Amino acid sequence: MRKGKLFALLLCIFLCGCTQTDQPENQAIAISLAIDAADNGGIELSVLLPSLHAPGQSSSSQYTVCSATAHSFAEAVGILRASVPLTLNFAQLKTVVFSQELAQSEILRDLVSDMFLTHRLYNAAYCIVSICPAKDMLKAMNDSVFGARLSSVLLTSMQNFTAEGGIPDTHFSDFYYDMHSIYGSPIAILGSTADGIHTTLTPQGRAGDALPGALPRDGGSANEYSGTALFRRSEMVGTLSSLETAWMNYLRGETLNIAYNCEGTSIVLSPSRPVRIDVDTQIHPMHIEIDAAFTVASHCSLDILISLIEADIASLIQKCQSLRVDPFLFSQRAAAAFPDITAWLNYDYLSRFPDAEIVVRISVSVTSD
Repeated sequence: MRKGKLFALLLCIFLCGCTQTDQPENQAIAISLAIDAADNGGIELSVLLPSLHAPGQSSSSQYTVCSATAHSFAEAVGILRASVPLTLNFAQLKTVVFSQELAQSEILRDLVSDMFLTHRLYNAAYCIVSICPAKDMLKAMNDSVFGARLSSVLLTSMQNFTAEGGIPDTHFSDFYYDMHSIYGSPIAILGSTADGIHTTLTPQGRAGDALPGALPRDGGSANEYSGTALFRRSEMVGTLSSLETAWMNYLRGETLNIAYNCEGTSIVLSPSRPVRIDVDTQIHPMHIEIDAAFTVASHCSLDILISLIEADIASLIQKCQSLRVDPFLFSQRAAAAFPDITAWLNYDYLSRFPDAEIVVRISVSVTSD
């Protein structure tokens, strides 16, 4: 009889499984994290959460932003856990946002490592660098007018901007691994919150040159995602516009079509084959050849179009050479010529890349109607 009662008790415990705090309704499921630099080398950690109110109660917002300031990520999380009355859960994060000030500081590398090792922090979240304070982007997400489920809106918007080629498809895990990679140059999505006042009207046909936060537009979400944050090892050193990012993505083999402008005519460049890239490290300086082929449906001067494309790609690569970064994955092609990791590291690719000779060959054909 006693054995039967003991068995029933154990069965009840195992079937009940989780404690009360593990139940979904008792968890504060974070949608986005933002990290800003604070005084004395500390950080301010902000988290976007669904608003905590009882069933039947009304609220002016479905979401809320909670923040904590500390000297480390772990300390900040601990303070947040003491402040939020439910179990703080990072397993469903959609975005991780760093402020540009923090991205340009020497503490970023250790911070990213601490975050990556945090229990249940979702490393497939999109990785963003904000020109404005990162916390401002969370507040703007809170005020989003698109859809009821913010988590779905964030994913859809990131996937849409990535498909258009204007931002890199960079997740937090990519950012961490690239920061510790032997190849070199991490990248992140560039974003900002627009104030609606400080906008920049770009020249005709060069709308892709505008940076987030300054796009000449109105309506919708105040957050803008456009371009790339460039890193040398673990420090942000520059940015790319959305058009430059589209070319970068193409050279990485990640862009299908590129929206372009030729003599006032809007066209779409469609690659007719994968880009061919040859990196020769056996000569000095290093020699990089790029052979690209496109088709267009619109009729325009092909000679002018080819010269524009060649100039854009050459200018982009020269810009990255001046910053001593290689976001194009040329380094991975170069590394294939070395017998082992030691030989590759001794070559010191990033110190040689700025002097590399670049040859760009472009061909364009018009598709038949």
